[in-house]
Amino acid sequence: ALRRYVERGGSLLVMIDPRAKTDLYPSLAEWGVEVGEDVVVDLVGGMVGTPTTPFAKDFGPHPITDALRGFTIFQFARSVKPLAAAGGAFQSLVRTGTDSWAETDLERLEAKGEVGFDPEDGAGPVTLAVAGTVSLGGGDDPAEEAPQARIVVVGDADFASNQLLGAYVNRDFFVNSVNWLLGDVESISIRPKTGVASRLQLTTENFLNLRYASLFVLPEAIAVLGVIAWWRRRRAPGR
Repeated sequence: ALRRYVERGGSLLVMIDPRAKTDLYPSLAEWGVEVGEDVVVDLVGGMVGTPTTPFAKDFGPHPITDALRGFTIFQFARSVKPLAAAGGAFQSLVRTGTDSWAETDLERLEAKGEVGFDPEDGAGPVTLAVAGTVSLGGGDDPAEEAPQARIVVVGDADFASNQLLGAYVNRDFFVNSVNWLLGDVESISIRPKTGVASRLQLTTENFLNLRYASLFVLPEAIAVLGVIAWWRRRRAPGR
């Protein structure tokens, strides 16, 4: 049913989690999208959550992402990337940073909860979403141009869940994708934000320095100043 729909020029949004039990993989490969048998690991995400919660702000040039400023956040996502398939023309929408990779040892991850970069893993940046058009089928008239289907493939469904939709620019990314699939380019925009807490983006080194200072340097400094104050009061005249 999906294949017939796409061949008639239908638009398709695919949000496919790691190890999803579906028969979409051959069709996606034929249309021009390779879905990795992996889980994207992000060391930056591991500092504020878990390593399998990747942050991404490297947006490719596309109407969906041209106006986006900020981060998207995903949860237990897989890699996707364009293929040089006949009739397909896909490009990357969003990629993770350099402190990430596509973890292929899923048995170790599920059994022990451990991750580690191996030579067979895909080094970052890792593409998490692609968009493009596919020309398949056609009318009875050979001279008639085949209809083009618009397709967006994201290696995660959780980014659009109630839990994460309001985080960072996830809502804009999701709604812009739907509008582009519908051909409603005019509605692609950045929507007004409700009041949210300010966030400070730190590098790995800055985060470790801040944690060290808050756990060790600052408490010891307060203790030393307290002893000095007590000693000076004790030594003051009239005591």
